[in-house]
Formats: sequence, structure tokens, C-alpha cells
Amino acid sequence: DRNKYPEGKIKEPGRVPELLEKYPNLYGDLSAESGYNAVNRDWEFAAWFLDKFQDKLLFGTDYGLTDLDLRHVELYNRFLEEGIINDRIYDKIMWQNATKLLRL
Repeated sequence: DRNKYPEGKIKEPGRVPELLEKYPNLYGDLSAESGYNAVNRDWEFAAWFLDKFQDKLLFGTDYGLTDLDLRHVELYNRFLEEGIINDRIYDKIMWQNATKLLRL
């Protein structure tokens, strides 16, 4: 079904990692449902992806609503607690990369 997000383990990294590697000025925001699905469905892939692209990932920079679904934030908190990511990666994704990119 093309109208559903994929499920299960990620077999091949796909286009997003390829594009992030190819273009130095390309960044990814993880706060949308698509980003949530991609990292939540395969924690092994998430560990690799978040580590590899930790300097190019942001959270919430395109989210202007105040009713954020907290399960997105809770997932990254859990990744931190479970050792999927470390404090440095968490801080980069949650605020440091946006601060740097947006020159705040």
C-alpha cells in the first residue's frame, strides 16, 4: 500500500543517506511522522543513521504547532536511556545543529 509508511527492518539504507552524504548543505528534520517511523521501526538502523548523520539531523525546526505529539520526543529520550545514542548525539539533534545552522 503506497499510502502507508513502511514497516519492519530496513534492508537497505535508501536514498536519504545517499543524499545526505552527497550534498553538504542538506539536512534532515526528524520530527515528522515519516522520520519517527524510519527510526522507530528499526533501532539497529536508527543507531547507525543517527550516529553517521548526527551533524546533519535536526528535530522540530519545521514544526510550528504547540501540540507536538510527545511520543516523538519520548522516542529520542528512550534512545538515550537505552544507549542507542549518547548525550552528544542527542544534544546535536535536539538543539545544537539547529542553533548552528540557523545561527541562533
